[in-house]
Amino acid sequence: MPATPRPSAMVSALRGVAIALAGVLAIAGGCSSKPKPRAELVRPTVVRDVPAVLRGTVGSMGEIVGAEPTLVSGYGLVVGLRGTGGGLLDERVAATMERQMGLDGIGRGNATTDPFLTDPVTGFPRTPRQILRDSRVAVVAVQAVIPPGAPEGYTFDVYVRALNATSLEGGMLWTTELRFGPPSAFGRVQAKLFGEARGPIFINPFAGIDDEQRSQDDGVSRSVGRVLAGGVVTAPLGMALVLDNESHARARAIASAINSRFPESSIGRTARGRDGASITLRVPDSYAQRPNDFLNTVRALTVDTSAPEAYAQRYTEGLVAEPGLSRELMWCLVALGEPALPFVRELYEHPEMGVRMAALEAGGRLGDPRVAAPLLDVARSGLGTTRTLALRLLGRIDTGPRIDEQIKEFLESTDMTIRVAAYEALAERAERANLRRMLAIEASKPPEVRREVSPRQVMWMAKATLPGGTLQGIERRRIESPEGLLKFYVDRVPFGSPMIYVTQQGVPRIVLFGRSLGISGPMLVSAWHDRLLLTSDAAGEPPRLYYRPEGGSGTTHSVPGNLEDFISFLARRSIPEDPRPGLDFSYSDTVGALYAMSRQGGVVAPLATEEDRLVAELLSAREEVVVPDRPELADGDEEDWIRTLTNPGMEVAADEPVGPAPDRPMIVPVESSAADDTKPASSSGS
Repeated sequence: MPATPRPSAMVSALRGVAIALAGVLAIAGGCSSKPKPRAELVRPTVVRDVPAVLRGTVGSMGEIVGAEPTLVSGYGLVVGLRGTGGGLLDERVAATMERQMGLDGIGRGNATTDPFLTDPVTGFPRTPRQILRDSRVAVVAVQAVIPPGAPEGYTFDVYVRALNATSLEGGMLWTTELRFGPPSAFGRVQAKLFGEARGPIFINPFAGIDDEQRSQDDGVSRSVGRVLAGGVVTAPLGMALVLDNESHARARAIASAINSRFPESSIGRTARGRDGASITLRVPDSYAQRPNDFLNTVRALTVDTSAPEAYAQRYTEGLVAEPGLSRELMWCLVALGEPALPFVRELYEHPEMGVRMAALEAGGRLGDPRVAAPLLDVARSGLGTTRTLALRLLGRIDTGPRIDEQIKEFLESTDMTIRVAAYEALAERAERANLRRMLAIEASKPPEVRREVSPRQVMWMAKATLPGGTLQGIERRRIESPEGLLKFYVDRVPFGSPMIYVTQQGVPRIVLFGRSLGISGPMLVSAWHDRLLLTSDAAGEPPRLYYRPEGGSGTTHSVPGNLEDFISFLARRSIPEDPRPGLDFSYSDTVGALYAMSRQGGVVAPLATEEDRLVAELLSAREEVVVPDRPELADGDEEDWIRTLTNPGMEVAADEPVGPAPDRPMIVPVESSAADDTKPASSSGS
């Protein structure tokens, strides 16, 4: 952020002094026989203490209200458990859930054909209380952090903790309202509704596992988990830029500068002046899934748009002179747009790495094709995180097929972090290429047969599947339930040595590296206290699988020796329309099975995952003492200011692992041990 924020308490105090002085003058006038002078409110001029090079930016003239992460939560219902729910509930929570289910039309007097909601003996709909006592049901506290400026439709992960169940394995979260602050029980004031969450529960199968815990049935609670990308913003929180010093002319100039940088889209104008002291802001469509980038760019915009080249020179010279301001000046250059490129390019080979990376990041964010060669040099010979940053930036720029081939080189690396960064870059480029193909196909159709889909829907479809044989070399298969709901994606990356990479946040993905990934024999893999057994007596022999669900009878199957087909078998549900055998595993169960196979020699491939960010974000949001006033902006420019206080009682364990929250998570290898007999589907929610 290019300017030091002005403490709101100081400004309030200054305004209070001005009002008090005006009152004293009015009283003094009342004691005189002379005509009473008109009292005038004198507002002190606020001057921010910002570096000289950053003066003239939007961030040096005001602050964005509503630009803080928002903690949201609610009470929800998880169904489909394996007999682990239905425990005792706090009466207030039970009353809250019964009332909510009644409002949703669940209970006696409401006809239903859902067998879950019907009493198997009487055939009548069950009451909400009967449903809450069902061992297949759990009440959960749902929590999440929504980033600042997140627009309608923004998706995010949610953290789920059971209140009356010993395990959430196999569960599905029903649609749950998410409101500001801690979950509120029936009878209390209901906070503003921000979004909702639903989807299958992911139980982390490897966090926190060690030998001592394994000897105690894993020692990790299965009563916590998360729903990956299960939250969606339904009522965005309004944002406004509040000027330090009221000025209609300045407010108009700032709004004009913002709208010039971010042209009008489906949301209308990005910036709209309300008065001389504030400007409302909306996140453009192109920044819908990266609102933080939008806010950083707005703060770094120059209000004077008459001489962008002069400002570009000023910022690049400042970057060399004051490397400590590299992040702020990088965003200033990005905010200038294309006019900054000639000046930024001069620093692509700068000897000081901090200056060079700031220039390369600015060029990458501006889509400069010339940044590709120096970024490749950094990716090959840089140190630490500069290599992964360079690969990430390469994924953003649109250049020719030569770059795709050069990024593929890094898929052969022995460093897991570099391999995954290269995969992420190629996947992003493959999604954009697929989007261009889909748009071209749609545009070539006659107008009468073109599908009416929104840009957001087209972007979603372009990411849902990736065809094989493309320049990027990544193939994506969508694994879904018979109802059409996404379970997870399987990405094939046929380069380098075998490796399995799984995500724990965002869109659930299993990524298979290597030209040939098969199930190896001879082997004996045991998981979940022998409820899952995978055996093969000799190399090349088709593996045999035995599985017994909790409370059910076991079945034996001859399974595919190809790992990708084996994953499909685990996740598939056999139905009349598709009678092929399958176990209907969730993403969590599938990852747990792969974890057991990797540890016990069932597949000769290391398994890696992301370092988790979700719990760190929740704890960070909990530690905020007071969040500044935020504007709730209706379509008619009406304002409804809410004072938001933090939740001092966030239900996150104090000993949860908390670390920095990087732009992209680090890659964590999961240790393998052929002699291990761990139950893989353990959970830590962290």
